[in-house]
Amino acid sequence: MTTITAASIPTSASASLEKLTAWALLAMGRCNPDIDVLEEDGVATRAVQVGIIIDSTGTPRLVGRISIALSADYAENAATKLWVKALELGTVALPTGFTT
Repeated sequence: MTTITAASIPTSASASLEKLTAWALLAMGRCNPDIDVLEEDGVATRAVQVGIIIDSTGTPRLVGRISIALSADYAENAATKLWVKALELGTVALPTGFTT
């Protein structure tokens, strides 16, 4: 896993859930740009996909898709938060640019 601490999340990213989500998606994309996963037989897809589109109103939007494996027992205990069941995608260190 790409390990982080609360101190590694910039204040600017923790100001809202939207900013935190954008930060995490961009960080995952930077750390794992070439990892493919098989979500269906014989069809490889990138585990992390990030891009910017311009919507029909002319507003730029950050668009992303991520595929994170879950442990096989993810549904056994409803009291366990689902994000705790996320498995390692890669082992790359968080780039310095994402900590400031």
